[in-house]
Amino acid sequence: MLNKLKLFFLVSILTIVMAACGDEAEENEQATDSENEQTQTENDQSPETGDNAETQKAVEDDVVVAVVNGKEIKGIDYNAFYQQVLSFYQQQGQDVSSDEMAVQLKQTILNELIGQELIAQDAEKKGYEASEEEINEQIDMVKSQFDDQEQYQELLEQSNITEDELRAQLADQIKTNNYIEEEVNVGEVSEEEIQTYYDQYKEMAQDEAPELEEVRDQIVAELQREKQGEQIAKLVEELKENSEIDIRI
Repeated sequence: MLNKLKLFFLVSILTIVMAACGDEAEENEQATDSENEQTQTENDQSPETGDNAETQKAVEDDVVVAVVNGKEIKGIDYNAFYQQVLSFYQQQGQDVSSDEMAVQLKQTILNELIGQELIAQDAEKKGYEASEEEINEQIDMVKSQFDDQEQYQELLEQSNITEDELRAQLADQIKTNNYIEEEVNVGEVSEEEIQTYYDQYKEMAQDEAPELEEVRDQIVAELQREKQGEQIAKLVEELKENSEIDIRI
């Protein structure tokens, strides 16, 4: 499970890095189109032209969006998750054009960022560490996503991040993974839970459903993820009770 968690957080970091790559290009495009957008706004004013989850500019990178026990969370982290969560909603076929969705999107991102910060702080407090071997393993996994070293270096440069900074980010994620592995008790998945999940899946798939034994491992993995998510959410709520949290946006 730890390897899966490491991979999950690695993908998150890669996504954040790639999102950072697009920030400058997006800002340039917005600057180029600003005059046209202003003209269009003047010619097409209505209550429906307000900001929403799809069109709303997130926040400036250096804006403090929240403070957790004295630790600031900046707009650059908020914006990276903004793009990920917005993309997820769109892939699920949800309407992201409403102001209500914009509010929901903001709340989802803030909850996620605050939860991650609380867990990171508790992991630090309890002395969880990331070994050089673990960090090097993750760096190698990052590099394996590129055809050669040159492409890897280009991405770092475009993202305005050094390898040392990437190593520091990976180290933080590894600490969090190690913490979750030790502190979050998922428990065993029962046969009853497996059968219930399979029956629901079979009902949806109808005649196309494979036999239970063919998908048992996948079902167990999914149920473990669900249990882990529930336990992490519970842990975050407990950490919030003894924390000072100030939301700034």
